[in-house]
Amino acid sequence: MKYLKYLLIVLVFVSCSSDNSETIVINNSSSLSNDIEGRIIELEAVIACAASISENSNVVEVYFYPEIGASNFKLYETNSVAVDAANFENYRQIAQLAEPFFNGFLQKFVRPFKSEQWLIVTYELNNEVKISNPIRTKNVSQPTNYTDTINIDQSISLMPIFNWEVSSNNNAIFFQLLSTIDDGALSGTYTFDRHF
Repeated sequence: MKYLKYLLIVLVFVSCSSDNSETIVINNSSSLSNDIEGRIIELEAVIACAASISENSNVVEVYFYPEIGASNFKLYETNSVAVDAANFENYRQIAQLAEPFFNGFLQKFVRPFKSEQWLIVTYELNNEVKISNPIRTKNVSQPTNYTDTINIDQSISLMPIFNWEVSSNNNAIFFQLLSTIDDGALSGTYTFDRHF
């Protein structure tokens, strides 16, 4: 069990919404609205989140879980958080390739962000464009908190309960990934609870 404790990663990020509906103008043919025009889409279909890295909060990793057979991974961003996050006209594509993470169980985009922005991840599967919820980066106002201090309750055989202390009242959503020493993913959990 000491390896499980060591291998548990807790990424904490906060979901927010913007009530400012200012629109930005994108003079770019690769806006999200242009890319999905005439296509079959599925909203809220990509599980995705973002976290600033522990060494430098200006670098953000955008993690997502690709379904089997998914392809054409894309990352879109707005110019700022002061826009309507639900308006796909506000998003432009970032020319960047996704990197496999935990042997491909997850994928991630790694990118420097000097300001906070809205992000959306998309991919294609079965001739549909799958779209994530908008993700707000908070790398400037609230960098991601990391912890490897995990309590493991093993009172029920083969059903350990992992829990941890929360370092901020602003924490809302927790993502945990349990892996083997060679980065093989065993379990992933996305929860509002402070345990799994």
